[in-house]
Amino acid sequence: MRPELKEYMEKVIEALKDKSPKEVLSYAIFNEEDEVEYYRKLAEHARRESIRVLFLQMAEESLEHKEKLLKLFRRLYPGEEPVKVEAPPVEVAPFYPKFETVDEYLEALEYCMLCN
Repeated sequence: MRPELKEYMEKVIEALKDKSPKEVLSYAIFNEEDEVEYYRKLAEHARRESIRVLFLQMAEESLEHKEKLLKLFRRLYPGEEPVKVEAPPVEVAPFYPKFETVDEYLEALEYCMLCN
């Protein structure tokens, strides 16, 4: 993992380490929601159809993860809604606003796979 990504992940861990289970679960729900948009934007910028399809598939998987986490939240905390938690996002960091080379696509995919 690149040093700047490792440093970023350490900031995420630091921000979450003292949070309650409800807050951490809420964070995960909102993070999955953000991931859906992130992957869709990556798909929009992809020049190759196969890469576009891959990012759209990842968006769908994130949507499924969000639904599973939301179902768990509602079972654990009936009548409550997830709360916004101040912590950096995991996969939606703006490391890849556009892609110019195959290496940039591969780096984005590697980062996304590390986070999943």
